[in-house]
Amino acid sequence: MGSGCNDVAGMKIADSRVELKSHLGRAIDPAYSSNRQILQLSRTLLAAAGLAGLLRPIHDAGPERALLAALQAGDRSQYGRMYGWVARLLTAPFADPSLQIRVLRGYNALLSVSVVFTTWALAREVLPDQAELATPAAALIALQPAVWQLATSADPRALEVLCSNGLLLPICRIASRSTGMPPTMLDYFLVAAGSASGELIAPELRPLPWLLALATGYDALRDGDWRRALLGAGAASVGALPALVQRRHGGRSMPQLAQVHGMPTGAQRALHALMIVGLLGMVVALALDGQAVVRSEADNGDPLATEAVQVARGLAISWAALRLAQRDDRAVLDALAPLCIGAVAGIAALAQRISGDGG
Repeated sequence: MGSGCNDVAGMKIADSRVELKSHLGRAIDPAYSSNRQILQLSRTLLAAAGLAGLLRPIHDAGPERALLAALQAGDRSQYGRMYGWVARLLTAPFADPSLQIRVLRGYNALLSVSVVFTTWALAREVLPDQAELATPAAALIALQPAVWQLATSADPRALEVLCSNGLLLPICRIASRSTGMPPTMLDYFLVAAGSASGELIAPELRPLPWLLALATGYDALRDGDWRRALLGAGAASVGALPALVQRRHGGRSMPQLAQVHGMPTGAQRALHALMIVGLLGMVVALALDGQAVVRSEADNGDPLATEAVQVARGLAISWAALRLAQRDDRAVLDALAPLCIGAVAGIAALAQRISGDGG
């Protein structure tokens, strides 16, 4: 009898441990060529950006000095509270302002490399049958002059772009269920916390919790699990809470993020060109390949549902459309990942159709 009770207790402990596991994580196996390519691209970009940040001169009256002065004065809100908090922590051990700026440049290099990596990971979610396109999408974003500027300067916009990618990735992964398993309680908690912190980084990211609600609701209702659907809606509500509370008190959720660096005309033109090519690419890819049956398997060996992958694509496209509709000067930066993926997918679909391989 006592042994049976111990067995039941052991099962309960095991179940609780399962609940604390994440079903959204994925290891990077270097055995696959696409994984090796992104690892090499990330290392190369980090080394190049880090070196450029160290060697570039620091202007006495430049915007980086203004950022540093504001942080030292305790004013972190106008540069984004989250970036300001981390920047203050990183620069605290150093007394020399020039060294502090170079430390922040190194931080920005790491953030920008993460932007490139998450673009690659997002491409793997929405184009599971075309893993070979993930690296070109990541390379396309890495080649953007605006991204290079973020990687080699102390500029808080890099954290905003990474947050956009970092939240869109698990949203699409939940919708496609590419790991083969539904989200756990830990996953709901982490994604909700991430979307809530996005509000602390930039108020323009506030549509992401609602996309999270759509993803979690769709995923749960695939199994007819209304309890999990409500749980997902609750997690999304937590993510939207900062904006709702601030609005209830009659103010903006956060001050407008200061534009630390004026973007050069060439970088602006490159972004606008990418926006056009990316949007056209999305249309072409959907028209030519949008109804194709997905052949790939999830991580656990189960076949991916074509409809689920299409929903994930729809969420990524919706984010790009919602962000671009806000029409501020950082909109294209936040939508870069879906735009780059759309550009390479459209070009690939068009090339395949012209060559006759697409039937």
